[in-house]
Amino acid sequence: MPRLTYEGNPIPLEPGQTVLDAALASGIDLPCSCRNGVCQSCLVKAESGFTPPLGSQKGLKASLAQRGYFLACIARPTENLAVIPPDAEAGSFDATITAVDTLSPTVVRVRFAPSASVQFSDYRPGQFVTLLRDDGLARSYSIANLPSAEGDIEIHVRRIERGRMSSWLCDDRPVGATVQLRGPAGDCFYLGDPDEPLLLVGTGTGLAPLVGIARDALTHSHRAPIHLYHGALQREGLYLQSELRALEAAYPSFSVTLCTLNGEADPDDPDAPDGIGKLDELVLERTTGLPAQRIYICGDPGFVHSFRKRLFIAGARMNAIHADAFEIALPPAGATQPCA
Repeated sequence: MPRLTYEGNPIPLEPGQTVLDAALASGIDLPCSCRNGVCQSCLVKAESGFTPPLGSQKGLKASLAQRGYFLACIARPTENLAVIPPDAEAGSFDATITAVDTLSPTVVRVRFAPSASVQFSDYRPGQFVTLLRDDGLARSYSIANLPSAEGDIEIHVRRIERGRMSSWLCDDRPVGATVQLRGPAGDCFYLGDPDEPLLLVGTGTGLAPLVGIARDALTHSHRAPIHLYHGALQREGLYLQSELRALEAAYPSFSVTLCTLNGEADPDDPDAPDGIGKLDELVLERTTGLPAQRIYICGDPGFVHSFRKRLFIAGARMNAIHADAFEIALPPAGATQPCA
């Protein structure tokens, strides 16, 4: 049986068990969120001389993978492994929460200013950062603004029932609190081709990375059409309508379609949805020239995964579809609340 240690202390390891589950079972409070190898909250490092388990470096930057970083939630050791926490080189910095603003009954906008000078040139709108509280609680959120131009980071947070991080941000409004941000990660960002049509489709706070991508493209004088679709179950789930309409009015190449599964359209109300029904059906009905589009899909995991397949079947290029499924942390066995 492989031997596992964390900071030099031995940890019992069951056959097929992940490093994260073994650590949590031993009382080691490793940060975690999605538990699916997506959010990178559980990033740890293998000590020199040890090799991260196969597949445990999925989605990491090459620079991190080469230095022995891996994701504890998908790491199943088959040989001896010594684990240590990530160093500052993993891309973490302290930040202060400077604002928490209401965007809808269930969504807030949170802004973070770095506590010291940070070079934001590598932080692309649409990527995500991991927010770590001082008690180790971690959650990943997409970048919705232009950090390199604005000097701070904006995220959108939806309040989740029993969600410790979202409740803290949405209910306590901890302006002035110091947290740690790690990142960025993810490949949902503008690639810089001004003549490639962009199709942006998101549900809920999946709007955050999409509006960031749109702003980035428009700032870089994107010439081809950009069409953003935002969907929600009810009208209350839509937000940023006035900001989106202002972008639409300012840039002829940019258009917005708001959709709710339920309700009624009202042509006399500027904030009313443009369509009622299933978002995927609406997009396919109104979109032509799929093979030429660069497509971004963000939000609910079920929607993201199923719609990605439908777009490919309908003619979209698989290598031109960027998907960011917002996985919700599942509670470990016996736990009374999610990781984040």
